Amino acid sequence: RVSNLAVGTTVMDPIDPAQECGRCHEGPRPGERLRQCSSCKIIWYCSRDCQVADWKDKTPGGHRTMCKVIQAQRVARENNAKRTQQSRRVLVGGDAEAGVQGATFDCDGAGMDFGNASKEVLMESERMARKARKQAKKSGAPMFYMPMFTITPEVGERFTRDQLTERLIILHKAHNDFAGHRHQLSNLKHERVYTKLYNDILEHEDQWFGIFSSDDNNVYPERCVGILGTLATIHRQRGDIQKTEEILALDEQILNRYIDMTSRTDSPAQHNCCRGLQYKYWIIRFNLLMMKDEIEAAVAYFRRVCTYELEEGYDHERQNFAWIISAALLRSGRNPESLTIASLKKMTDTELTKILKNFRKQAQMHASEQQNPHGDLDCDLRACAGCQTKEAMLGDFNFCAGCKKVVYCSVACQKKDWPTHKVECKKHRGKKK
Repeated sequence: RVSNLAVGTTVMDPIDPAQECGRCHEGPRPGERLRQCSSCKIIWYCSRDCQVADWKDKTPGGHRTMCKVIQAQRVARENNAKRTQQSRRVLVGGDAEAGVQGATFDCDGAGMDFGNASKEVLMESERMARKARKQAKKSGAPMFYMPMFTITPEVGERFTRDQLTERLIILHKAHNDFAGHRHQLSNLKHERVYTKLYNDILEHEDQWFGIFSSDDNNVYPERCVGILGTLATIHRQRGDIQKTEEILALDEQILNRYIDMTSRTDSPAQHNCCRGLQYKYWIIRFNLLMMKDEIEAAVAYFRRVCTYELEEGYDHERQNFAWIISAALLRSGRNPESLTIASLKKMTDTELTKILKNFRKQAQMHASEQQNPHGDLDCDLRACAGCQTKEAMLGDFNFCAGCKKVVYCSVACQKKDWPTHKVECKKHRGKKK
C-alpha cells in the first residue's frame, strides 16, 4: 500500500515485518511474526486468512493487481544493476577491438550508452520496465515512485513532504517520457505530459522553488530545464511565439537557479551538464529571435553558442552555428580554419549581424527547394483523417498502424474511414515492403 511506504523508499524496499499486516494493518500476534508474500516479497501478513482475503480483492489497492507489477519492477531493477556493473567493467577495462567503445553519462547518470557489451541486458531492462508500466496502467495501481530530496528548515515550515513529493511525481512522469526518447523525434509526442509539468510549476511555483532551494536537489531543476526547453521548441516550431516566450521565461528562472547551485559544487559532471543546458537554452533563444526577424538582438546569443562550440572543440560536422562564420570567411577569401575563440571575440556585433543577414537570405532562397533546411521538426497539430478534428496537443491522436501516414482521433473514426482509406493504406504498405 502506498500509505504504508515511508517517504524516501520505493516499492522495492521491503516493509519492516515488525510493522503491520498488509490487510488488517494489525501488528504481529504475541509469540508470532508476520510472513511475507512469496512472490513479491514486499507485503507482509499476520495470517493466511488475511493473505487470501487481500488476494481476492480485485480493486486497484488489492494485492492481486499489484503483485505482478512489483515483480516486474524488481526484475527491471536487477537488470539495471547488471547494466551498471557491466558499464563499470567497460569503463575500467573496455576492449575497443571487441566493440566496446566505453560509456558516456548524463549529469545524473541516466541515458547511458554501453556499446555492444551490454546490449542484451539493456534491451531486457527496457522490456521489463515497459512491462511494469503496462501492468500498472492496466490494473490502475500506482508505480510507487517515492523521490529522495532534501527539505530546508524554511521550506519545511511552509510545506509538507507529501506536497513536495506530489510535485516531483509529476516531474518523474515527464522525465521518463523525455529521457526515453531524448535522441529521437518521438520525444515530441509527449507534449501533453510536458505541458502538465509546466502548468504545475506555474500553479505551485513556491513549492517547486522550495525544492530547488537545496543544493542537494540539483537533479530536479536540471530535468525541468531540459523538458521545458523541449516544450518551448515545440511551440516555436509551431509558430506560437507568445507561448514560447512564456515557457522560456520560466525556463530561464529555473536555469538561473541551477547555475547558482552549480557554482557551489566541484563536480565536473554537473558543471559540464550546466554548460550544456545553457548552450541549448541559447539556441532556443537565438532561433526565436531569428524567427521574429530581430537579428541584432540574436547576435548576442549567436556569439555565445559559437563560443561554446569552439571551447568544446566541435569539428565542422558537430557545429550547429560556428560553421556559418567559417563559411562567411571562406566566401571572403580568408582561411576558415582561422576562426578561434580569440578571433571571434575580436569580431564586432556589426560583422556578425552582416553574416547572419547573408545567411538568412541564402536560407530563404533555398527554402523552396528544401523544406526545413536547418533541421526544423514537424510540430504541427494533425487532423483526424476521418472527422478532420484537430488534436489539442501533439501526439493526442494515433497513427494508422498499417501505413503510418494518417492519424485518427478514435477507433470508431478509423473504422468508419476504413472503406475510403484502405486502398491508400495498402499502397503505402506495399512501398515499405
